Amino acid sequence: MLPLRGAANGKASRRPRRHDHQSFLGSGKNARVGSFVDYTAGKAAVDSLTQGLAQEQGPEGISVFGVRPGIINTDMVKEAAKINPAWLETVLAGTPNGRVGKVEDVANAILWLLSVDARHSTGSTIDISGGRATQ
Repeated sequence: MLPLRGAANGKASRRPRRHDHQSFLGSGKNARVGSFVDYTAGKAAVDSLTQGLAQEQGPEGISVFGVRPGIINTDMVKEAAKINPAWLETVLAGTPNGRVGKVEDVANAILWLLSVDARHSTGSTIDISGGRATQ
């Protein structure tokens, strides 16, 4: 891993190790050890991209949004549940509404973002996780 020192000027540089400990700079509050950390890190990157593009493109009248779905009934979730059924039970226990989301839940949120009703919104990310993101 390459620590992100110097990121403000567009470069990363190594810094000395202290007691064999490396720092990690990132966001993604839902990233937990053993819970698709690489996948959630990608989602956090999309959050940053959404905000940056909204700032850049706002003056041009372009709105930028992020959509952060939680556990949605997709092939990826079905496959993960087959491999480890206890995983899905654990996830649902930590989801306030206690259910797997439907593809339609995400689609309807996107339809709203594309509608005139969202005309004053930009740079935000909608969480469609059944409340899981509040945990």
